[in-house]
Amino acid sequence: MRDMMYNFENCDIDIVKAVDNYMPELRNANRQYISEIIDDIYASKEKYRLRRYDEYFKYDFINLPDEKRKSFIGGEEYFDCVKSSFDGNYDECMIFKNKIDTYNIYKDYYHRDVVGIKNFNDYINFENFAKKNKTFIVKEEMGSLGIDVKKITLTNSKEIKPAFFSLLQYGGCICEEWINQCDEFAEFCDTCVNTIRFISAFDDGELTRIYALFRTGRKGSIVDNTSMGGIASAVDVESGIVISDGYSKTNLEYFEKHPDSGKKYKGFQIPRWDELIDLVKQLHCLYKKSRFVGWDLTLTKNGWVLVEGNGKPNFDTIQIINYKTFGHGLRDELINALGKYKNQQ
Repeated sequence: MRDMMYNFENCDIDIVKAVDNYMPELRNANRQYISEIIDDIYASKEKYRLRRYDEYFKYDFINLPDEKRKSFIGGEEYFDCVKSSFDGNYDECMIFKNKIDTYNIYKDYYHRDVVGIKNFNDYINFENFAKKNKTFIVKEEMGSLGIDVKKITLTNSKEIKPAFFSLLQYGGCICEEWINQCDEFAEFCDTCVNTIRFISAFDDGELTRIYALFRTGRKGSIVDNTSMGGIASAVDVESGIVISDGYSKTNLEYFEKHPDSGKKYKGFQIPRWDELIDLVKQLHCLYKKSRFVGWDLTLTKNGWVLVEGNGKPNFDTIQIINYKTFGHGLRDELINALGKYKNQQ
């Protein structure tokens, strides 16, 4: 009987991880069927230029014909498009990798207190920051995906120095005053700051609105990142109206309403959308080397604020949502927006 089972040990370890994460029942399938699926995964990675094997399952390729698969942009092709959209050297333009560097350029758009911590010389700045801001967020200087983000509350001044020495262990971090989001956003989840991820290209004074997501956290979480359990829904880039249900990346679930607050996603009008568009134009103009950026923004009672920028924003979430909502990927849309930059460097 064992000889009739498919030997996953001969597969790439990343394929095994993808199978166990997205389709564990495949392990119990017929050996011939499994072999055909594994062969298709290998072939699809090459043909559709997937960057990771899990894209095969995220985009439901196992159930899609070739024509539908072609509507998706694979991770490798996406990355090439992003690189081609930058002026000059790609590495020099990736200032968004470093949160302290990003703040130093865009500080006028944060509208909150921020301090970077790299070494002992930063203590005085941190002390002044902590005396003013009892509650704040800490992010790793080179962090991403919401990993290692912490919310810290200090109850008295005696806790400042121990907190500083603890933060030095990051090897570089940024502390930000806690953002008090608008009531409309807080109604979805009030334990984290919910954001708009707005992807745009900007060249010669022309703004291309590529896509937007409304991202909401789960009750008790302090981040809204989909990789950390957050829920994302698609937003119409012209009107600012949510046009899809919510999507959870961690378990591929869809929600008509927020599972904790009961707030409905589809039809929700993002307030002050025109102001967000104006802000995005200003942000692009401030650092023109970067034509293509994923902006994370949130709305306070005093207006929109920049949370952070992303030089290579995730594209799989919006493709999955678009496929679920409209039945296709977004390859053509991205190529049309960024393809004109190819071979300009």
